[in-house]
Amino acid sequence: MSERGGQLADRMQLQVAEITRFLSDLPTAEFESPCPDAGAGSTVRAVVAHVAAAYGRATMILRTGSCVGTPHGVPPRAGGLTGSGHRPEPAEPDLPTLIEQIRVRGNDVVQLVRTMPESALRQPFPGEEFRSAHVGKPFSMIIEYMIYQQAAHLDAVRRAVAEHHNQRTASGSNCDGHELPGGMCSAQHDDRTGPIGKAVG
Repeated sequence: MSERGGQLADRMQLQVAEITRFLSDLPTAEFESPCPDAGAGSTVRAVVAHVAAAYGRATMILRTGSCVGTPHGVPPRAGGLTGSGHRPEPAEPDLPTLIEQIRVRGNDVVQLVRTMPESALRQPFPGEEFRSAHVGKPFSMIIEYMIYQQAAHLDAVRRAVAEHHNQRTASGSNCDGHELPGGMCSAQHDDRTGPIGKAVG
């Protein structure tokens, strides 16, 4: 284990916990909300499935530099860890299943990163079989980029859920009283003026 590996693992562990906590609080009705996220999908469900699959691919890449035989039933896919070649998953499980996949696969990656020596973090990413912009870059940079990408996907989901909820409120649909992850209903109400439309996150 190296100091840098430990720091990267700590960041990833916090991120996995943040993602699973947010999704655990997500109302079921929001799971099919439109969520345009280039390369990841067009609905909240598709983007969440993409996040889960990315952790599975990362586990195998960190072990072998290859996506062949990916763990937890994740199919191999061109594009490597975060490069080009994003495609929709062949089947998208329900939300509880996806949350569990993210928890298990994410923590697999955390443990692998935590035990990586400095020499392994400096090793160039092989990935010759992938059309990836990251081939030849050190594994530490690949891990950093994955953290960035997963954060971007989570932000896309947060924005989509808040926007969908605000649109329902603005159209006159009842808020139905449920809370969005992170606290309140995304539209705060004023008895005199109606929805203020303050988005969460």
